[in-house]
Amino acid sequence: MLFVVAALSFHGPSAVGHASRSAVSMAMMSKSIPFVKAPPALDGSMPGDVGFDPLGISTTIVELNGDLKYVREAEIVHGRVAMLAAAGFIFPEIFKFREYSSRALEAQAQVPVEVWSQIFIGIAIAEGLRSQMIYKPDSVPGSHGFDPLGFKSKFGGNTAEGYKTLQLKEIKNGRLAMMAVAGMFTQQLLTGKGPLEQLF
Repeated sequence: MLFVVAALSFHGPSAVGHASRSAVSMAMMSKSIPFVKAPPALDGSMPGDVGFDPLGISTTIVELNGDLKYVREAEIVHGRVAMLAAAGFIFPEIFKFREYSSRALEAQAQVPVEVWSQIFIGIAIAEGLRSQMIYKPDSVPGSHGFDPLGFKSKFGGNTAEGYKTLQLKEIKNGRLAMMAVAGMFTQQLLTGKGPLEQLF
């Protein structure tokens, strides 16, 4: 009986305070690794932010740059390039061209200098146009006004919640593509075979 009274007196008055402290400490924990604290810069406001930053890069960027918009822009662009690269690794194996190897790394080395110069000029123009948009104070990372097929409206991106869902899908697919391309590049470098060749 004394134990129950002692326990109630210990937890009674401070129960609310203890619960609120637990809620605060839980809010600071990472969603990706629940037993690790989330970095202060990653507050969950951006789509795909699950508090995963073991090297503390986000904190350094915020200290240097003021916010994470620039690195989010870089992540989205790298994800988009990786999605195209993943298709580029598989495409030559399905649609074989006589002049080029069906393996992406070998085909890349066979591209003439004239074509590489056109690619370089095209990238320079695209990056120049993009840089004019990303440094505006009201710019949204990854939003460049380029949607010729109308995907945003077709897939419910006209509402704030729908647009956030589309952003999350793109971030997840971009991250997956970056890992996939790194894997395909490494496998082709080590085995000399393309991704489809290794499956069959």
